[in-house]
Amino acid sequence: MNIHAPRRGYALFAWALAFVAVLHAVPARARDALPKWPLIGPLQTRNLSPFSLLRMDFMPPPAAAGQRPGWDLDARLTHANSFVKSENVKNYLRARGQPRTLTAQDVQALLATPGDVLYFDGEITALDLTARYVHDRHWTGYVNLPLLFYGGGILDDAIDGFHQAFGFTSAERDLVADNEYQAVIRHSGDTLVLLDAPSGVQVGDPVLGVRFASEFANEAFAIIEGAVKLPVGDADNYVSSGAVDYGLQLTLQKQLGRHGLYLSVAHQWLGEAKRFPNAFRSQASEASVAYEFGFTRHTATVLQTSWSKTAFKTGSGPFATDELLASLGVRHWRGNVAYDFSITRNYGNYENTQDIAATLGVSWLLPGNPVNPPIN
Repeated sequence: MNIHAPRRGYALFAWALAFVAVLHAVPARARDALPKWPLIGPLQTRNLSPFSLLRMDFMPPPAAAGQRPGWDLDARLTHANSFVKSENVKNYLRARGQPRTLTAQDVQALLATPGDVLYFDGEITALDLTARYVHDRHWTGYVNLPLLFYGGGILDDAIDGFHQAFGFTSAERDLVADNEYQAVIRHSGDTLVLLDAPSGVQVGDPVLGVRFASEFANEAFAIIEGAVKLPVGDADNYVSSGAVDYGLQLTLQKQLGRHGLYLSVAHQWLGEAKRFPNAFRSQASEASVAYEFGFTRHTATVLQTSWSKTAFKTGSGPFATDELLASLGVRHWRGNVAYDFSITRNYGNYENTQDIAATLGVSWLLPGNPVNPPIN
């Protein structure tokens, strides 16, 4: 049982109450006296943690206040480093005492240990291609296609150096070889073993979605979104769950001059995962909170945090803890093009999420749909 889950639930409920209070704290007419700032909204960062990678992952929608009818094409490159393991894997690595890759003999020994087994060491690069069509001030449709590349990594040395420089523990990174991609997972009788990274670029599961936005107060929007993930990727290479997922997301947004506040809560219904039919839940939930500040009419920064319910029905350690991520990003836009860069870090729970990720994004709003329309 996860004793921290109720506490996080109360905290999330408190966030929601505080957010609604802010929405109504400023009189509707007061916003008319403030200058207009073309904020873009929350960061569109993909969660590349080992378990969230397989299921549908809602990303918070862009700021509805700045949406104009037309097409928006988005390319977003994310590179994430993950090194997660269960307690029995830690004990095995300490007893082995050699900084080398896992062999077939190591895998046999790990799978012979009692309890669930988790070992995931590697880096994943995702290129998310998204096309959005804003029909009018209410309706938006979109399709997202991820292209994934799996590798041993280029960040291991940098992370090791960071840990040493600031006196942090090595987190058992010194007991395995650097720059390798390997995964050994066993839960509820389901097992996955990958001693090498899948070769080449892998096509992930596309997501199709529709959003409906309504302005219920001045510069305050409620957005309801429905989406479905289609199984296209290779389930055997840990690219796809091999199942159809679908879900709903509710978002509240409020802009106060150069300040933007965003809250999203989502719930997914998950199909039976091909490689983990007994381990994964049939439903999952996630939420995110973001704050955007416009330094100028062309530059803004975003601070964002997200929570995801664990994907597993039962278990302890990394299988039972929820995923917590925090992101800090900066964006700049001119005319019809917007750029952003962000860093994402795990916190609270470190044994089931990506250690660090970097995202570089570019958005093209086709002619007729400028990011920062002229002020009347």
